[in-house]
Amino acid sequence: MQRKIQFRTYEGNHTHCDAFFKEYEVLDIYIAPKDPRNRGKLKKRSEMICRFCGKKHPDTTFVSKPHIISRLFGNNAGISDFECDKCNNHFSKFETSTADFLGVNRSIYSLGKEKIPTFKAPDGSMEARASEIYGNEAVEISAKMPGLITSLTDTGKIEVQVKGNSYIPINVYKSLLKIALTRMSESEFINYGLALAFIMKGLNTNHFSFHATQVFRSQIGGEVATPYCILFRKKKVNSDLPTHIFQLYYQDSCLQLHLPYRKGDKQLLEMEKLEIPMCPPFVITTENLSGRANYEILDLSGCEKKAGEVKKMSLNFDKEKIQQGVPVNIDQGRIGNQKFDPNEIVTILFARDKPEGLK
Repeated sequence: MQRKIQFRTYEGNHTHCDAFFKEYEVLDIYIAPKDPRNRGKLKKRSEMICRFCGKKHPDTTFVSKPHIISRLFGNNAGISDFECDKCNNHFSKFETSTADFLGVNRSIYSLGKEKIPTFKAPDGSMEARASEIYGNEAVEISAKMPGLITSLTDTGKIEVQVKGNSYIPINVYKSLLKIALTRMSESEFINYGLALAFIMKGLNTNHFSFHATQVFRSQIGGEVATPYCILFRKKKVNSDLPTHIFQLYYQDSCLQLHLPYRKGDKQLLEMEKLEIPMCPPFVITTENLSGRANYEILDLSGCEKKAGEVKKMSLNFDKEKIQQGVPVNIDQGRIGNQKFDPNEIVTILFARDKPEGLK
């Protein structure tokens, strides 16, 4: 029995939505299952053929369980039956950069879902790790240097300044492109021979790097319970636009990229650019979404390690509770006698639900 799922976008993005759907239509929606029992039927190992290298049993093995959407983007049980162990191991080489690209969010959004990974800023200024509060699982973010956690008591907002780890941008792009190719039907997949050679052998990196400068990221204003992705196809076959656009939803974000060099698509000349339409994020919800989702353009073209950016996380709290807070010595587990100063916060604990005993 299939359940009905509603997608909504923000009121302020309806114009963008109309413009996008003049050019594109939805081809595929994939919501990664949480439960292995909801994966659907997979082929027997003896019947599997790897779509990435073309080998089949017994010329290669299919022991691993390759995720369609990497678990780095959120815990899920969705796996494919057309990726061999050797290719799976090859793609895993991109995951270190992808994990560092995601940064501290991996720790925060793993809460209540899987083992919480530890995040450490490269300069030792910030750490996020698994913790507990009143016996309940929590994530603890600790500033190791002053001035990294600031409180705006008038609004209830607390800002945390985090320096990310370095990563190789083009490897992040390869990870995203691989997920998109995994969701392709076999009849469409064969049209992306150049993309396959790029992610498997690193061929034509200069050409693909150009397209890696046009990746959009939107904040969706909430948490994605399980990662999902949407594949779009252009409506007009003779249009100069790329045939497919791909969106990946994870944690609190949406990434969009177009799939370059499909057989039959217009091939761009050097330094030539296409205006790729931006599709606003589609959130799984039954409620109307007010406001507007903004986006930024990411450059994932670099082949060398890129120093991690310094970013600010904004956390909203009840301003009265911040003003009425009391200082706690984490090491001693005691409440202090001095007046609580929101500007001297050094540790923040996140819990999935309100723990018993916490007022």
